[in-house]
Amino acid sequence: MKAAALRGLIRKSQHGMALLLALTVITILIGVTVEAHRRVRNVMTKTAASGERQRLNFLASSGIQVGMAMLLKDKAAGETDSIQEDWARPEKRDELLAQLGVTPGSLTLEITDLSGLIQVNALVVQPDGKDFVKAQAELWDRFLRPVVSLQETADLNLTTDIINCLKDWLDKNDDDALTGLNGAESDHYEGLDPSYKARNGPMRDVYELLMVKGMTPEIFYGTEKLPGIAPYLTAFGALTTGTGDSKTLEYPGHINISTAPLPVLKALLPVENADLAESLIAYREMKESETYVNDVTQLTWYKNAPGCADLAIDQSLVSVSSDLFEITATGRSEAMITRVSAVVSREKDAEGNYSCRVLAWK
Repeated sequence: MKAAALRGLIRKSQHGMALLLALTVITILIGVTVEAHRRVRNVMTKTAASGERQRLNFLASSGIQVGMAMLLKDKAAGETDSIQEDWARPEKRDELLAQLGVTPGSLTLEITDLSGLIQVNALVVQPDGKDFVKAQAELWDRFLRPVVSLQETADLNLTTDIINCLKDWLDKNDDDALTGLNGAESDHYEGLDPSYKARNGPMRDVYELLMVKGMTPEIFYGTEKLPGIAPYLTAFGALTTGTGDSKTLEYPGHINISTAPLPVLKALLPVENADLAESLIAYREMKESETYVNDVTQLTWYKNAPGCADLAIDQSLVSVSSDLFEITATGRSEAMITRVSAVVSREKDAEGNYSCRVLAWK
């Protein structure tokens, strides 16, 4: 009897162990299945997101091509450029996208005339950069001083110091010659942590300004209360002159007064006439219905604006034509936004045909 009872207990124990083992295996299988499902779902989600991102990237890239087509059509129509032309008008850009069958809101296009901005590298005489371009230095002073003066800890000499340090940054292999009392060459920057050297040549990007002695993020980007200078500057604008070994870069620095934004227009005017910049903006934007009424294709059109008949602008600083633009295309879906930006130069080939050469793409 004892042996039989013992065998019964053993069988019950074995059954219990088998049940426990089965439950353990089932639990593991459930966990593996759930994890596998999660991973498959994540892969599918990522694949879908990747596909959507790629689709929007293609859409935005197509928008860049549309922008280039608008600029080439504009060039065929005339040599001058202004905010009155189709490429500069949001409603005209949207109208063209609609004609191409683009779903409203899925693609937006912006075109900025970089020739309407201040060209950083035009501050100095190329190619060695050892001397200021006098008119450009005065332009920088009128542009920078009002922004610097609004800073909480404004130094009365900071405007001049920044301009001098910028010249030192741009001059070519001139580390032994400082501009002004507070200029800065590589020995200054090599003493910083982290250390770096002065460019000693043309800037490749305006964000390099943040590396120049005296420049601060508050001045460059602005704050909630104060304006910044970044939107009104460009490092592009080089023209190639000469051939072969004698080929050099020049930065004419001409600013298109028919597209320049308000802070740039103010900097173009004598200090005592800076308030007239708003009159110039109003004059070139004046419409009757949807038609612009004032001609801004002549270099001295600004004299026709109210109160500006006697206005004097240094003619070496201005133009009314452009060939340098930044096109930004933004593709949108319910879950994602993709933005593509290209800097393009309108250039004429040997046969006299224009095309847009891409200088930068991001």
